[in-house]
Amino acid sequence: MQELCKNNAEGVVFKDRYAPYHAGRFTTQLKYKFYATGSFLVVPKLKSKDKSRSIGLAVLSDSGEEIHIGNVTVLANQNVPRVGSIVEVRYLYAFPGGSLFQAVLGQLRDDLEPSDCKQSQLKYKAGTVGEEDDA
Repeated sequence: MQELCKNNAEGVVFKDRYAPYHAGRFTTQLKYKFYATGSFLVVPKLKSKDKSRSIGLAVLSDSGEEIHIGNVTVLANQNVPRVGSIVEVRYLYAFPGGSLFQAVLGQLRDDLEPSDCKQSQLKYKAGTVGEEDDA
């Protein structure tokens, strides 16, 4: 598993070696995804007319420039964080150029500063440009 994580694999599937093959979801198989978490600045969504319960996310480049990294949905049981706050987000990987795959909003991070939301924290999809920036 350490080797898979080191090579930015998306996850691993464990199977009962003695169970017969069945397509679909069964109790003889367990999928374990290698999620990453990061701290992101809450910014206005790029599409200002978008009425969905989502917020824009950004990180800071090494030079301090704000880079929009996509949106994340705010669930019905969560308060919508205000622009300028910092949130924790769980995601599978990032795409260079800006978006998070399978992003899930976590908690508000009032213990961090905006300068902690660096682009270098992102885990990129294996085989994509930007992978060398992994932290």
